[in-house]
Amino acid sequence: KQTMAFVEQAMKYLLSRIFLASQMMEIGSESRFTSIILFRRYAAHFEKVMHQNYCQRKTQQQKGGGESVHGIQPSLQEMKQIKCHLGRIAAACLFLGCKAEEEP
Repeated sequence: KQTMAFVEQAMKYLLSRIFLASQMMEIGSESRFTSIILFRRYAAHFEKVMHQNYCQRKTQQQKGGGESVHGIQPSLQEMKQIKCHLGRIAAACLFLGCKAEEEP
């Protein structure tokens, strides 16, 4: 649950950063909308994968009894990697939103 809350918080932060960056770069509303929708779609899929991964690890822990509950939760390093990964995805979505505006 801690992981999902962290991912959700990171996504909200990055959505606002996409919006702010598009405002600062004076990107059109269509490109901004496209960027945000692309990121939301990716984020929804990413969140689903993270939840499935958590459930699998929890099931393995219950069957094997090898890991503690703390072993299921990602470490601080893993959380930093997730935030960094989502930041790169947000930048890519902003770029793709701008490219969509250039297309005829």
